[in-house]
Amino acid sequence: MAITVALLDADPVRGQRVAHAVNRSSGFHCTGLFSTLAEAMRAFRRGAPDVALVDDTFMQLTGLDQLARLKAIVPTLEIVVLHDPLVTDRLVEAITWGVSGCVAKSASIADLLLALEEVVRGGSPLGGQVARKLVECVQHRAANHSSTDLLSLREREILEFLVRGYPYKQIADALTLSIDTVRTYVRRLYSKLNVRSRAHAILKCHSPMFVAADRDLLRDPLLTKQPVNRRAAPAMG
Repeated sequence: MAITVALLDADPVRGQRVAHAVNRSSGFHCTGLFSTLAEAMRAFRRGAPDVALVDDTFMQLTGLDQLARLKAIVPTLEIVVLHDPLVTDRLVEAITWGVSGCVAKSASIADLLLALEEVVRGGSPLGGQVARKLVECVQHRAANHSSTDLLSLREREILEFLVRGYPYKQIADALTLSIDTVRTYVRRLYSKLNVRSRAHAILKCHSPMFVAADRDLLRDPLLTKQPVNRRAAPAMG
């Protein structure tokens, strides 16, 4: 069964070039090229691909919080970013929002396809520079792990949802709270952690998994969908 790939790129010429290369490769099929997130969401509700291959410029224009909505619509979707090899800081933040892997735009089509195969099989292709940045961030978070001790149980539950990329409305629904109450809790935990954004909170500390949060998450209908039955394509020679 072919690995299905959707391209998200605001530049149609560049996107068509990548789409053509994917379709010419055995074991892969490009399901569509989308220049806006709204177009992709409509298409994914009808039938989602295995992988969304997102250009880093598209990611920046769209915003990481909006990109995370794709994961909310299709939890089984893998997101891989095509990026400028000289820009890696933003990619580490993207990983905290649900991106599964990163491939440099300078990579060959063979390396790109290998990365797509790897992510479908459960791996996380990153590349040396991005992996190094990620290691540095994890080390920094480990040094600040005690920051979560300042949080109440409810604040830690909400932090766990933020780590998973959920918007305030879904957090409110899962915890049976109002959106305003969620916002209040978020402001409090940001103040305690001395951060200003979701991404900074995630990067600053390891967020422990709590039984109560897992229980609420399991009631979320987005997480009760049956996973897509996928079979990885054979490795390319």
